[in-house]
Amino acid sequence: MHSDMSPHLHTKECNEIVSRLIQCRLDHPYGKFMGFCNNIDFEMTKCFRKEKEDKRTLNRINAEKKMSRIIEEQKNTRAERRKREAEADASVPFAIKPPGK
Repeated sequence: MHSDMSPHLHTKECNEIVSRLIQCRLDHPYGKFMGFCNNIDFEMTKCFRKEKEDKRTLNRINAEKKMSRIIEEQKNTRAERRKREAEADASVPFAIKPPGK
């Protein structure tokens, strides 16, 4: 069973292979059951696998960029908060103690 062979999901190269496979199956309606179109089928499977690997690599790169950006934003947010707290502590001339202590 193949993944969806819709043209909008695949590269031009894989779409050409899919077209060849479909044409082979139309030209040889009974030969497809005896492996007549298997070489094209294997070629298509390789192409789909390569697309999947490329997509996975691209997603990994994008995820690493996103994580580094998020970590940097968290560092900046913490630094800003510490700075505001330090400024707030410096602006209070004395500490107010609760009564009874």
